[in-house]
Amino acid sequence: KEEEMRNYGAKERAFMAGSFLVFAVLGAVSARSLGEAVYFLAAFALLFSAALFDGVRGRIPTMVPAALSALSFGAAFFVCAPLPSGRVFGFCFGLAVPLLVRALWLLSRREEGLGMGDVKLLAALGLLCGGRVIAVILLGSVFLAAESLVLRQRELPFAPALCLAAAGVLLCG
Repeated sequence: KEEEMRNYGAKERAFMAGSFLVFAVLGAVSARSLGEAVYFLAAFALLFSAALFDGVRGRIPTMVPAALSALSFGAAFFVCAPLPSGRVFGFCFGLAVPLLVRALWLLSRREEGLGMGDVKLLAALGLLCGGRVIAVILLGSVFLAAESLVLRQRELPFAPALCLAAAGVLLCG
């Protein structure tokens, strides 16, 4: 099944790099403090790496969601938004919903529809965005559907769409 997944070429990688660079600059410029600017830059760098790994290799190394989670814990102490209770809700929602979707897809289709890398990434995005992880999932799904229509490809990596959505949600929040 992995052979059918479309790997990103130079144009897609360039689009992702440009998008995350714009998000990083906007985040750093709009930050209220140096700590928040560093937080945005680190978050967008990690989001970009997750998107790039999944887009090119079809896998997300466990280190990327782990680093996003560590950044979230640090931000909870220094940047303060979202509140720790919101981060816990986001983590639980970001972990439970993808696991449920993964299990239901496996039971109904007898094939993997959502990889564990995406599940771990969504749990880390829940820690990062708090309750706004719901918006990340919805917006990421819209991005993936649009990409699927434009590229006329059914099987695409989910992390690039999720990471772009998370960057937008972080920037707007």
